[in-house]
Amino acid sequence: MMDAVPRLSARWLRPLAALAALTVVVVVAPGIGASGRVAASDQPSSAAEFTASKQISRVHLVAGQDQVVEQRTFNVSVSKTTSLRGHQMVDVSWSGAHPTGGILPDPNSGTSARDEYPVVLLQCAGTDEDGVPAAQRLTPETCWTATPSERFQSSGVGDAFPPHRVDRYAEPVDRRAIVGEPQPRPGECSVPATSERWVHLRTLAGADHPYGPAGGCAGMPSEAVTVGDTLSSPSNTTYATTELDGRGAAKFDVWTNEENASLGCSQSMTCALVVVPILGISCDVDAAALPPADRPAPGAEADAARTQCTRQGQFPPGERSFVGKSYDLAVSGALWWAASNWRNRVTVPLQFAPPSNVCDIVGKTDGIDVYGSELMAQATAQWSPRFCLDPSLFKFKHVQTPEPQARAALALGSARGIFSSSAPDVGFPLPTVNAPVAMTGFAVSFTIDDANKQHLQRLRLTPRLLAKLLTGSYPADLYVKAQHSALGHNPLDLTSDPEFQALNPDAPQGIGNSVSASTLVTISSDSDVMSALTAYIHSDAEARSFLEGNPDPWGMTVNPAYRGISLPTTAWPLLDTFVPQFTEPANACLFYNPVPYMPLVAAPLPRLVQIAQSLQFAIANSTTRCHQPVEGVIEQARLKPIGREFPGFRFMVGITSLGDAARYGLDTAELQTRSSLRPDQPFTDAEGRTFVAPDDDSMRAAVAALKPDETTRSWPLSYSALRDDPSTAGAYPGAMLVYAQVPTSGLPVPEAKAFATFLRFAVTDGQKPGYGNGQLPPGYLPLTAANGLGALVAYTQRAADAVESQDGSVPDLVSTGVPTEAPGSSVDTESPSAPSDTPAAVSSEVGGPYAGPAARNGARTTGNRTKAPAAAARADIKKRAPAVLTLSYLSDVVGRFLPWVIIIGLAAGAIAGGLYAVARVRVARSQP
Repeated sequence: MMDAVPRLSARWLRPLAALAALTVVVVVAPGIGASGRVAASDQPSSAAEFTASKQISRVHLVAGQDQVVEQRTFNVSVSKTTSLRGHQMVDVSWSGAHPTGGILPDPNSGTSARDEYPVVLLQCAGTDEDGVPAAQRLTPETCWTATPSERFQSSGVGDAFPPHRVDRYAEPVDRRAIVGEPQPRPGECSVPATSERWVHLRTLAGADHPYGPAGGCAGMPSEAVTVGDTLSSPSNTTYATTELDGRGAAKFDVWTNEENASLGCSQSMTCALVVVPILGISCDVDAAALPPADRPAPGAEADAARTQCTRQGQFPPGERSFVGKSYDLAVSGALWWAASNWRNRVTVPLQFAPPSNVCDIVGKTDGIDVYGSELMAQATAQWSPRFCLDPSLFKFKHVQTPEPQARAALALGSARGIFSSSAPDVGFPLPTVNAPVAMTGFAVSFTIDDANKQHLQRLRLTPRLLAKLLTGSYPADLYVKAQHSALGHNPLDLTSDPEFQALNPDAPQGIGNSVSASTLVTISSDSDVMSALTAYIHSDAEARSFLEGNPDPWGMTVNPAYRGISLPTTAWPLLDTFVPQFTEPANACLFYNPVPYMPLVAAPLPRLVQIAQSLQFAIANSTTRCHQPVEGVIEQARLKPIGREFPGFRFMVGITSLGDAARYGLDTAELQTRSSLRPDQPFTDAEGRTFVAPDDDSMRAAVAALKPDETTRSWPLSYSALRDDPSTAGAYPGAMLVYAQVPTSGLPVPEAKAFATFLRFAVTDGQKPGYGNGQLPPGYLPLTAANGLGALVAYTQRAADAVESQDGSVPDLVSTGVPTEAPGSSVDTESPSAPSDTPAAVSSEVGGPYAGPAARNGARTTGNRTKAPAAAARADIKKRAPAVLTLSYLSDVVGRFLPWVIIIGLAAGAIAGGLYAVARVRVARSQP
């Protein structure tokens, strides 16, 4: 109990930071740049699922003759088009496009429609084929854009014939002065201009949203916006850049009806990705075939129309846009819907996986719940439908919870099976198998723009750099640097650190957004991922020396609040309590209400997936921005997250799962594994150091560092082996094995059979790479003999038999034919069922393709397992072990969660008291 006091003081800020982080709603959106390397499966994920080539052109009609302006062969590749899930990133690449000019920073902003010669990526509902009924046909009206300006064009008297009115490929009806105006015109909309073009959004379900001028005065879908929200993602419509060689690449965020109900894409609603390379409007100024009212008048009007329509851009290829210089509408992305551009489109049909709630829709009630590791989230998202959609199987549900909490629940009997990457040294009260079901791990993912404002392709990090970020050893702000004496001599942020600069010469140096470049975005709850990360840091001599207070070779020292911190740890504490003094202009919120600054910079998030989603579009969560809804009214001012950083100026690094990094298309850092240099030796490059990125090869190499431990019946990763064993050269240090931990005693027979069925599936069909139901997605190395994991698969098969038999035995890691009890467990084979107050979760008959012999013929199979101990020994174990272990787990639970309860109560009281005091002061100030 004496240890509880320092533990409480070390963690008091972490739950408060988590509560602050929960105020942010983060949605994934796409980003621009090359695909990062993530640990994937053996599937050929780099191979495109869709390729197409199309002849595109811009051809004016002059005096009845074709005048070819530009003709190109446009080639498109899309990495993924089938079994798509919500917010899944796909890589789109192309060649043969016109280079882009006038490039605006954010390719997903409606403002970027002004780019000249972009490649526009849109998600559209419907089928793009001849003969399809009109109600099901893909048209510009069924394509999603978020803002009114992307669907509405107007011009005045002196500009009666903008380019889209003299488009030679447009239907005559679409070349009139006013096209698409709803009748009657809504009163909220302004007086009609001389020329207007309304491009409605029409859903396949029959809804019609005209948008229109004045911020969408005629009506927009609920998902549309007039102004982007920096705390959430923008539209997935992308105005992508083509480089000088005609090539380009973009990441596109695919939405389902769960993310955008108006678009409605699903297994039953056909949708497509439409790629529109903008070449410009093919002009027909004479308009000889049109009524006179729809033709430009000969003379000045026709000359003006011809000049505007035939323009070829104000910006040279590759030039960035800047304020004060106009753009040429005829070659901009704003006219993506115009017939001349639309005819050059490439349509990529999309096929979707079942929705995330498919198992709830099916309505099965019998099944099993497995609690625990977020590392399994992407795998179980594909595994669960395999069970609930098969009539011969049951409902399997993954309840994502922190692993330490899941292990405590398993020990207390409130969970029957869990996913976890750690096996307790003392075991569990009941004999329990640690059955390997996945080889995956954590990634240090990043969204960074390089010194040239382009997407950074490669990032190298050492354990010492990670330690610097975690410990808040970069002051992050000049006010803090000037006042925090312990950090005043340290670099302002990571980009100013000579160690980082030496390893990453292409990265930006001394950037302006120092706050997000001063922290590693981490998870606020207890997690096996944090335990693995801090074990990796602790195993490195340079990092450990820095944490003990020794300066790095350039003189930087650790934040003293963390000096000597004990590692590994399942949760990272926020310990710095320094309160800087800001001026009112610099930060009014912190001027009037000073608080510790470094915890605001760290701002951890509750779940790994939220970190992945914030990195997706560089939505910085550091709560250091003072937001004043009303200028000068400090009473309404609040600290808020920084929000989304603009492309060209992005810098975020965070901890994610490999599965999330793969699904959301995140770039992942190379981590140092070995160094031949002295810890106190300065360096100017990466020579003498080995860095490893997560991929299939590095994950296979890490298998050699899984060392069997018969005491805990698990395969912990040996960091000394990663560092010293020649067989692990090239091994990724973030690799983690995930176990399904299930008791072999105390479960009802139907539930035991169900868990055994799941275990057999998990190491057979569940390890087949792919995106379909029941397959293993990228981010996981398949558990196969070819990958060096055959012994672990064999163990899980034996563990499944033990779980099904419920005779209390636990197989040895290496099959000897004489397995023994799990450490610390008690076995009572005479009472294999669950307590009477815990009902069975599944039906009494569990069959299907993964059922073992016992499930198929009703017989109990003992195999090569030993029987329970003698009655006297069993009675002695039953007297001692369960009580001792249960108390141990209860103590751990109380130790972890009681401080949180106390803190939340104290915080609530403090906040209420503070608000009362502030109110009193303000009232007093207002008195004459």
